[in-house]
Amino acid sequence: MGEDRAVASKAKFMSQTSLNIVFGESAAGTLRQAMARSGWLEEVISFPDDLSFGPINPPDPAKRTIWAKQEFSYSREHETLTTDLEKFWIRALSMPGRRIIWASKRSARDHAGLLECIWRFEDTNCDLIDLTELKLEHMPVFTLGELNPKQISEMVLWTRAAEISPAARQQYREDWRKLRDENASFRVVKNLQLLSAPITVYDDLLVSHMSHRWVKCAEVIGNALAAAGSQLSDAVLFARLRRLTEDGRLEARGDLATMRSEIRLAPQ
Repeated sequence: MGEDRAVASKAKFMSQTSLNIVFGESAAGTLRQAMARSGWLEEVISFPDDLSFGPINPPDPAKRTIWAKQEFSYSREHETLTTDLEKFWIRALSMPGRRIIWASKRSARDHAGLLECIWRFEDTNCDLIDLTELKLEHMPVFTLGELNPKQISEMVLWTRAAEISPAARQQYREDWRKLRDENASFRVVKNLQLLSAPITVYDDLLVSHMSHRWVKCAEVIGNALAAAGSQLSDAVLFARLRRLTEDGRLEARGDLATMRSEIRLAPQ
């Protein structure tokens, strides 16, 4: 019976033209491969920005890239991001068929992207494939990109698609309005809620994985990423390590332009 339902759900899914929206190129590539394995070729587009950090009111790509360069030495040019965003929104807003958002509320990037999409879609209906409670070997999955195409196919994740109710859309919009008004440096997930956070939000996490012995920056960042259990950017954390060194909280040796440099707690 379960297999029959999966086949029926797949047939229903495949019978409708749909636009699948994901967050991150890794997730997009994985989903395209999973769809090919399962015998259909629906369109997949990836939201090209990460709204879990930087100014979002408005989410102007030029202002966001300038901010990121100042804070994190982020190298992406705003002209490229602007073009990619324009292409994304033209397609996402003009799609005449079914829109399906794939997102996990455990991921700040997914969560922020979901809210921005609902904000921009206004009263337009769309479906959500909510990956928040998805587990793999009893461990939570934080993003679609953590899965491989075979796993997506075998778990028939398309059967999770459900229309977002008007009440839920309104709540998402209220949540995003509040975050836009706060316009903080970061947005982080706490108890599956997306909350504003200051630029220093990850500093104590980084310091907690350090001592007075020298250790490579890459090791500290790797340990912090593992402990955080979310999809942070290693470049963002590395930038914070450099800032903590500039502030005298940490001590470094080697070229701090590379994660092969070493770092330790500054002597008290």
